[in-house]
Amino acid sequence: MTTNNIDILGLAEINVNKNMLRILEHMVQDKFKLYFTTEGKKGTGIRFLVKKEFAVYVQQFQHFEGRIGFIDFYTKKKKIRIIQAYINVQDKEKPQVKRLYKQIEHWTNQCLNSFVKDIIIMGDFNTKWNEYEFLDISHWRHDIFNYFKKHFIKESTLVFCDDISDMYTYIPNNPNHSHNKIDYIWCNIDLMLSAIDSKPRDVQPVIKTDHRMITLDLFMDDIVINKNNTQKCQPSSKTIYCYDEMQKTDGEWNWDKFNKDIIEYLDNPNIKLTTNKIRGINSHKQLNQLWNLFRKAIIHSAKCNIKQKKMKVKQNCHPLYDSDLKRDLNMLKGMLNKIHGTKLDFNDRSIENRQKIIAHITALYRRSDGNKSNTLSDFISITKRHNIIISNHFLHNKTFQYKDILQDTIIILESKYINATYEYKKNIMNTFIQERNQNYKTDKKKMIKSVLEQPHTSLSIDKVYKNDNNKDTFYTEENEVKEQTNLHFQMIVSAINCEKDLSQHPKWQDQYQSKHDVQHTIYSDLMK
Repeated sequence: MTTNNIDILGLAEINVNKNMLRILEHMVQDKFKLYFTTEGKKGTGIRFLVKKEFAVYVQQFQHFEGRIGFIDFYTKKKKIRIIQAYINVQDKEKPQVKRLYKQIEHWTNQCLNSFVKDIIIMGDFNTKWNEYEFLDISHWRHDIFNYFKKHFIKESTLVFCDDISDMYTYIPNNPNHSHNKIDYIWCNIDLMLSAIDSKPRDVQPVIKTDHRMITLDLFMDDIVINKNNTQKCQPSSKTIYCYDEMQKTDGEWNWDKFNKDIIEYLDNPNIKLTTNKIRGINSHKQLNQLWNLFRKAIIHSAKCNIKQKKMKVKQNCHPLYDSDLKRDLNMLKGMLNKIHGTKLDFNDRSIENRQKIIAHITALYRRSDGNKSNTLSDFISITKRHNIIISNHFLHNKTFQYKDILQDTIIILESKYINATYEYKKNIMNTFIQERNQNYKTDKKKMIKSVLEQPHTSLSIDKVYKNDNNKDTFYTEENEVKEQTNLHFQMIVSAINCEKDLSQHPKWQDQYQSKHDVQHTIYSDLMK
């Protein structure tokens, strides 16, 4: 798990006795938390192995008949139910399979009906995908797939792979049997928007099994708040140092003042380097402490002696994730979550309960901008913003339908958000393709680098300062800069670029001869 950077691992059909599980739990307790069932029947055994730093988010672990189980993974950003399954779809096991399917649907419906929970269903379903996807054959073993399709729960590898006809997860021991895809990871659409990739991986010989592992990679910033990587608010402006306007000795801004301040600072006996101080450096920490003193001197002198100007920083807003639609959708989900937290009963039609509901919806709170508001006014403002018609007096007429109206509004905005996401990604992809096509015509080098996606660095030199025999020369003309730069790199590290006598090197002479199978005109422009 550490090597492949896996945070949560689901395992099934592990026939291990209770004592072995206790030993395994003790062995991994420093780095992982193990959740498991203890049924001793063959083919049973559900396991979740969770990294210790993520185990704090696991709220509960439940299982059913030793073949399916789930953990609820709750963070401040997401609430995810992860179901692990092993389904033995033999005809003689049909009654049990039906019970397992029904229980998976029940657990999934709990998430879908809440509108605030996401769902992942993964495991070995022992049902060939090709039979379901490409053959129009109705069979009871496909009932769970039909349920997923009906509720817009997508198979992850199908999203990230254009062609899965040759994809397989099961490797039979009998060479006469064909490879098949019988292992899956299913997700609801909202969680799929946070996915990066999903694909099968070989796990042998690390794990002795006849299956491949399917992985789902998620944007962790969408799931968990990284406390160790909290980004501070960026300043509204940045400082630009005007080096081009500096003079050597004259004027208000000159390099002599800059150097003088640094020298005076470093002449301090507590800072100045001596032979004994250098010999006393025994660790990186001591070296860094001394360097920080030098760095402080340079920065202080730069702030005092180099001309500066402020430039406003343009704040980049994501057109989708920072949109009003996304903010409104999150606010509505928060309203629904608060209703669940207060445990209001919308089926109780008593006057007392009606007053509780109205008090909850109209209770004032203070926004982040300091203004006061309440849930009802926020809800009506959101519906107006998205052209959803709701009467201002609906609370008095349809108090007990408020929760249903809120859920219906969330469904509408989620549909809009899914469509907006599709259009955004489509436009980004079209722009990316057009840019590559344009680069193919105008800048093939840039096009090739973008396709290869390899990191590269470019260096631009527009000025050269040279000290030759105590004479300082400053070059700014393009041809002079190029000439001096080439001369510098030819002479670097005491190298000397002298004329070679190729007659003393027959192999070199042969290499530098013109080739008969190459058009001779190419050599005239080769070194330009």
